[in-house]
Amino acid sequence: MLCAIGAVGSYAGGVLTEPGQWVDVHLFGWAQRLHVGLVGDALPSLARRVLPAVMAIVALGCGFRSLVQGRARLVIQCLALVVGSTSLCWLLREHVLGRPYYGDQYSYLHNTFPSTHVALVVSLCAAVWLLARPTSRSLSLSLALVLVVVLALLGNVVGHAHRPSDVLGSLLVVAACALLVRWRDSPPSSGSGRLP
Repeated sequence: MLCAIGAVGSYAGGVLTEPGQWVDVHLFGWAQRLHVGLVGDALPSLARRVLPAVMAIVALGCGFRSLVQGRARLVIQCLALVVGSTSLCWLLREHVLGRPYYGDQYSYLHNTFPSTHVALVVSLCAAVWLLARPTSRSLSLSLALVLVVVLALLGNVVGHAHRPSDVLGSLLVVAACALLVRWRDSPPSSGSGRLP
């Protein structure tokens, strides 16, 4: 519930209000300082082309292994998470939400909230985490997935595709969907399948 409220808050605060758009524009401008040299040039392509493909392959591999291990229900839940959260973000952006224009020369005239690219990468990372056996959920796996998420967030902003509020909203939408998908199968007494 808190993640869903946070997603609504990031839209209401960063998109619907003039002061929120002003803050969003200035954070957007600050993020462009990361667009330096080859790393800055590669970051948008990495976030929008490479990471979605790589994470999809990794998630498919984890899903296949889980099917072989007899965890079909978990695979279906992860598939629902990826397809559901990414589709929800697309539906919200294209058909439900709007972006008012307050006359700022740096403001987008069309709605970009939330980001489907970020939703796809974040939901695939969550799926990989959930599909990993509890014994293989190491600190290195956690750090690798966090790094992928951070690169996806930064790359979409640095590449001018999305504002900071867009990527934050996507992250929170996916988190709400992930917790909803796993809620009934993750009692507090059991650590299996719980998101970090």
